[in-house]
Amino acid sequence: MFLHSIKKTKGFTLLEAMVTVAILGILSSIAAPSLQSYIASHQTSKITSDLFADIRSLRQLSISGAQNVVICASSNQSTCLADATEAKNWAIGWVAFLDLNQNNQRDSDTEDILILQTSLTDGEISYSGGAILTFDYQGEISNSQQFSICSNTNDTELSRAIIVNKVGRAMSVRPSQLNTVISCS
Repeated sequence: MFLHSIKKTKGFTLLEAMVTVAILGILSSIAAPSLQSYIASHQTSKITSDLFADIRSLRQLSISGAQNVVICASSNQSTCLADATEAKNWAIGWVAFLDLNQNNQRDSDTEDILILQTSLTDGEISYSGGAILTFDYQGEISNSQQFSICSNTNDTELSRAIIVNKVGRAMSVRPSQLNTVISCS
């Protein structure tokens, strides 16, 4: 009789590999919705933070320079959109400038751009005041206004609002702080 030597092989069997892939698939399907929600929440927070910082710095600039400062929706990152319905979604971008002649429009030859934000793809921003927010030389605005920032997922819990009161002070809030739903439509 011949004695066969049995060699131990190193590696995984096909069955072990298939079970591992199946377990990974199940775990991925459980984790994916949470990850998507986390990403949408982060994007909404970043948009809110950027706009909030722009509003605060522009108010301060209007006070320190004793000049009118305008921030407005802009599709070409140079001039303000005149049509308030067209400018409903500020995610198209915005531009800010010193308004030397107080006409709420940027005169390209005399009024330099202070802040420029290109279009956003990660959310929607609506503004209760239409297309233009103007801080006067004292940092005040004509009426209290609200920016509503929503994610592309339409999850109202992820939405944020920036409320600018009549004296120009901005405040960032979540829906739970307002006891209402923030809507961008």
